[in-house]
Amino acid sequence: DDDAIGEVNFDFARDFMDARKGNCSVEMEKSTIALSHPAFEPRCEVTLQAKLLPMEEAMAQPAGAGWNEPNEDPFVDPEDPHLKAHREFFNNLALVRGAKALAGGLFMFGKYMTLLYGAAAVLSGLFTVTMSIIMVTK
Repeated sequence: DDDAIGEVNFDFARDFMDARKGNCSVEMEKSTIALSHPAFEPRCEVTLQAKLLPMEEAMAQPAGAGWNEPNEDPFVDPEDPHLKAHREFFNNLALVRGAKALAGGLFMFGKYMTLLYGAAAVLSGLFTVTMSIIMVTK
């Protein structure tokens, strides 16, 4: 299921202009932001911290994706108890998705078996009518 659980829009135009005019970095302090969804009231939050850098400075300070090296600025501790607890939660969601896929497959199998059973009933009915007509006309 790839449905979004929430969304948020940021307007970084002023921050980009400040960084561009001063040819300097602009840091956005760590803060918690509520995500919204048109069909639901706000149901989740994300903690965000960002830094806008000039290209030269960004190339001199590469960042890894997620916890990959180089894991700096900000450093994310992969052994953080809070992260580990949620990691298990998301692994459990994979189990639920697998069970959902299995149940969907079984439902499709049941649907097609019902259609096959109905087709067999119609064919046997036609065969019975045909044989009855043949027996009566002899």
